[in-house]
Amino acid sequence: MDHIASVYQHVAKQYFPNDGFRVDKTLNLNRYFGIWAQAFPKGKAIYIRRNDENTAWSCFKTNFRSQAAWSWSANSIKSYISNERRLLEHWKTIYNARILEINYEDLVAEPELTLTKVCNHLGLEFEGSMLHFYKSKSPVYTSSVGQVHQPLEQSKIELSERYPQFLFELGLS
Repeated sequence: MDHIASVYQHVAKQYFPNDGFRVDKTLNLNRYFGIWAQAFPKGKAIYIRRNDENTAWSCFKTNFRSQAAWSWSANSIKSYISNERRLLEHWKTIYNARILEINYEDLVAEPELTLTKVCNHLGLEFEGSMLHFYKSKSPVYTSSVGQVHQPLEQSKIELSERYPQFLFELGLS
């Protein structure tokens, strides 16, 4: 575990040379959470849950390059989300105090309250500038690069409703 932690920290330091917290949104990270939790026994995780319809639509429309073949069909996405939910429940039975689960919809509706919960979980003080995260010049290396530089908006919560055929294929409408 020490070697895994050392390699992870070395690679992270190459991308993010400054000290401090790191946000890792790597695809399939949930699948390796047990290893991560053992390699970083003091690490804390935030799981942001979004409603299944919007999660599915977001996955379907996002170009993950070749890393997520499961995101190319409604049935595969539905299965993937279901498996992710079950796996999260498993990790919570083992590492519950280290995982804070928040709802994306709550983050949009009450950002200060939700971010205060996140800060408490991480042992940080809430700062008003956190509400303006999208103004940060920090690099983003994920498929969500466009989203990171936009403010939270209520209008993005129900995007999937505009695509009833997709929801029908998911079996969610």
